[in-house]
Amino acid sequence: MATLNFATKFSSKLIERFTHQSYTDIATVSSLDSDFVGARTVKVYTSGLVRLNDYDAEAAVGSRYGIPDNLGNTVQELTMRDAKSFTYALDELYGADMPQVLYRANRTLKEQVDNVITPYVDRYRLGQWAAEAGIKIKESAALDKTNTAQAVLTLGEHMDNALVNRSARRLFVKPSIYKWLKLDPDFIKKGDMSQQMLQRGVLGEIDGMPVVVVPASYWPVGVNFMIVDKTTSPAPVKLKDYKVHNKPQGMAGALVEGLIYHDLFVLATRRAGVALSIDSADTTFVANPVPNPAGGTAYTPGTTTIALTSATSGATIMYTLDQTDPKTSQTAQVYNSTNKIPTTGLTGDLVVMSYALKAGMTDSGIVTAVYTQA
Repeated sequence: MATLNFATKFSSKLIERFTHQSYTDIATVSSLDSDFVGARTVKVYTSGLVRLNDYDAEAAVGSRYGIPDNLGNTVQELTMRDAKSFTYALDELYGADMPQVLYRANRTLKEQVDNVITPYVDRYRLGQWAAEAGIKIKESAALDKTNTAQAVLTLGEHMDNALVNRSARRLFVKPSIYKWLKLDPDFIKKGDMSQQMLQRGVLGEIDGMPVVVVPASYWPVGVNFMIVDKTTSPAPVKLKDYKVHNKPQGMAGALVEGLIYHDLFVLATRRAGVALSIDSADTTFVANPVPNPAGGTAYTPGTTTIALTSATSGATIMYTLDQTDPKTSQTAQVYNSTNKIPTTGLTGDLVVMSYALKAGMTDSGIVTAVYTQA
């Protein structure tokens, strides 16, 4: 039995084919800046941020820059979690002639990529974006032709406030949402449906974002549409094995076997670069934490306590005070509704970042509340 391994030969062709056929590739980064540890894992360390102090030239030596903050860090371990295999037989008519086997292997791999691999990976990526998005806004009413364009602009406004770059944003919508956009009078003013785009599924722009229409069957439950900044999401795809066994025992033909590694990672430090519109009737997403007092108000150290609540009964809330991502940070704490968040010993601006989670549901977005010292 002769075995040919075409993984190297067809790897670049697979990626090219996948990129051309994928709906989601327009909003991903194809590689990571960091090297993988081993075949499938890499760790990304990101330092936290610290507040600004008033420089005091009259203060004692050694304290003119203010009191040092403890610098937290975010550690995100990225492991390509999804490995998918496929196998099929080629008819003996083609298996007897090795040049013909090579031709058939090339053609059938294209068919496999177009009809099986690419749709699966696109669905997976949409699911990962939905789970890991930093901004998740539940609509107050069902979307229709009167409010859809406004909902898109509002979600973009949340990204603006989170300092997400506008130039790399992509808008993904269901066909039903695209229909409402086309019927919405505001879209005529804000959108450009005549622009010619080369990527699959791109049917114009709105507010400077390419609009990508993705079939309804690809979407996670409860999501109306999403905006993705392509710099947030490394999404490697690797053809690990692609073998053709000619005339294996028990077959008058060829047996084809393939193995693909892939994943999509939303970088913790750029989580606000993925934003979701959640349907008003959805029950699958945990409600965002609500801080009290609200962000933007003043606090008195040692007197003010900050409460966090979620409308989802039984949800656990995690938070940080050092501007690191509460989903991955080593400094994240579980919120205690009895003690709340004390402010004793704190000075200057206070930044509370939090999210809510519950088993069997999709996590909430990340809520950031900034307080100034009274």
